[in-house]
Amino acid sequence: MTNFAIGLSGLRSSQYAMEVISNNIANADSEGYHRRSVHLEETLPGQFGGFQFGTGVSINYIERVRDSVTESSLTFAISDVSRVDQTLDVETQLESLFHAGEGSMIERVDAFFAELTKLTSTPGEPTQRNAVLEQADQLSQLFHQISGQMTNLRSSIRYQVEQEIDTLNGKMQTLTDLNVQISSQTVTANHELDQLDQLINEIATIVDVARNERVSTGATLAFGGSVIQQGFNPSLFHSFTTEEGDLAVAVGDSEKALDFEGGRMPALLDAYNNIIPEFEAKLNELASGLIQQMDQIHAVGVGPSGSFNLLEGNRPVEDPTVPLAEAGAAFPIEAGDLYISIIDADGNRRTETVSIDPETDSLEDIAATISGFSNINASVNAQTNGLQIVTTPGYQFDFTGNLETTPNLDTYAGSSVPTFSGSYTGDVSQSLSYQISGTGEVGVSSDLLVNVFNEDGAQIARLDIGEDYEAGTDLEIFDGVSISFPPGSVVDGDSFESELVDNPDETGILSALGMNSFFEGEDASTIAVNAKILADKGTFASGVSSDLADTTNLLLMIDLQQTRGMANNSLSFGEYLNEVTTTIGIRVSNNTQLSSSLNGLQTKFEQERDSVSGVDLNEELVYMQQFQKQHEASIRVIQTAEAMFDQLFQILQ
Repeated sequence: MTNFAIGLSGLRSSQYAMEVISNNIANADSEGYHRRSVHLEETLPGQFGGFQFGTGVSINYIERVRDSVTESSLTFAISDVSRVDQTLDVETQLESLFHAGEGSMIERVDAFFAELTKLTSTPGEPTQRNAVLEQADQLSQLFHQISGQMTNLRSSIRYQVEQEIDTLNGKMQTLTDLNVQISSQTVTANHELDQLDQLINEIATIVDVARNERVSTGATLAFGGSVIQQGFNPSLFHSFTTEEGDLAVAVGDSEKALDFEGGRMPALLDAYNNIIPEFEAKLNELASGLIQQMDQIHAVGVGPSGSFNLLEGNRPVEDPTVPLAEAGAAFPIEAGDLYISIIDADGNRRTETVSIDPETDSLEDIAATISGFSNINASVNAQTNGLQIVTTPGYQFDFTGNLETTPNLDTYAGSSVPTFSGSYTGDVSQSLSYQISGTGEVGVSSDLLVNVFNEDGAQIARLDIGEDYEAGTDLEIFDGVSISFPPGSVVDGDSFESELVDNPDETGILSALGMNSFFEGEDASTIAVNAKILADKGTFASGVSSDLADTTNLLLMIDLQQTRGMANNSLSFGEYLNEVTTTIGIRVSNNTQLSSSLNGLQTKFEQERDSVSGVDLNEELVYMQQFQKQHEASIRVIQTAEAMFDQLFQILQ
């Protein structure tokens, strides 16, 4: 009987072993399958007299061949690849927005300045003025397009985050179900453990997951550095917005953001919170720089239509009653002077000065100061919070800072009214004072002098208007400024002052408020050519006078292309754009290389896993032959035992 039982044990063991091997062969290409290995053991021996004898063989256990270190390394590699590839996908889309070549931002900026340059040759040509405005409009539209695409990309990423969370929560439910099945089984749940490994790797493509192996519960998992115990109810994730406005993901009822390091999720969150906003800020900085610098030049000029009776700013402040530094102006306003030229019906020009301190002066204060000058009034529009300026009938104003023709003569007693001419070429604005020495008739009396003093009280000129002077002749003072006295009298001690203006707006308030601006808006999403200029091309301020041949402003605008007014005055527009394009290009290149490297590492770990857990058909055939021979031998044992029993029964009969 013992031989028969031993043969049967060998028969059963080899049969089960061949079933395991057959299953290995059948699942050789099944994703996530781990090769099974049969481990046999000797059954408890029998005893006869003082001797032990064998009783056969049994299956000790069926092993799921697996290297936990390699499996963990592979899971981490999968997370890293997913994160880098997702980041690369976003950065590649951003790179396409800042591409070089035809139709690019760089090409449009260059085309705009090229049209400005052409206009200097034919400043009075309406067609060329239209070409400038058309290029400016196309440039504005490109800003809108890129800004809109960034906004759409960011929105789609937020939607993708929600989709990834839904997918992740579905996998967490499946994970919980698997763990319950694994923990409830009395034998090793190799099939469920295969599913668990595959599921964890699928989760790793979304978020980084670390697995702490435990036989009883399958695994304890850590997501984003937080350990999550898998019970009978799954731990589910949700998104929320932090106090800083960032998109974040937490688990359960918590509002504590998980710090993911791998998978698509952290790449998406980083793109939403950092990468896209970074390049949105760069695009807005470029648009704002172009708007502010163009408008600051345009604001202090006039077009063929001449000076203004009415102007209203198109960039309001948030609160006109608080200091300008706190009022929410579109662009920074600095302390300094703003010069307003007021022109009467005869073309006589006088200059008024508004001293501005943004730390103490509100927009309403500025309006009140302007209203204190004669023939002009300023107010804050109650609906828009924008500044509006209007003159009394017969008067106009501008911010050109052109030389005032006649000074304020309120304390001047003579009948010879001085007149200024020329154009100030100095590099600093200043106030000059003039004092008459001697009484008599200009060009007739002897010893008639005009002493000219600068702001520091130093005498800079001494002009003779006595008998050697031809009345009405220009006398040069300095830096392109001249004065003349027509026939008439002067009185000893008479004095007057004049303003010589280099920069009509030292504060930047005109561009900040959108007064006589070339553009509307303040960033890439709102930039547009001023509708008033599009409606009346004569308001395009290419000069500082209504003379069509005046290209003073135009030349300054053209110089902006090479002026380093971006990035803290270190880069020009073109250099700034090239830097942005280069930055995103380098990132794409680096992440492309990193993706290739990480994909290679993932492939290496997959090969290492397969070398341990994968099914080698040749090896399985060898095992099958081995157990087949064992099966055949066990049958021979049984047959031999049966023959022995037959012979024994024959003897006993």
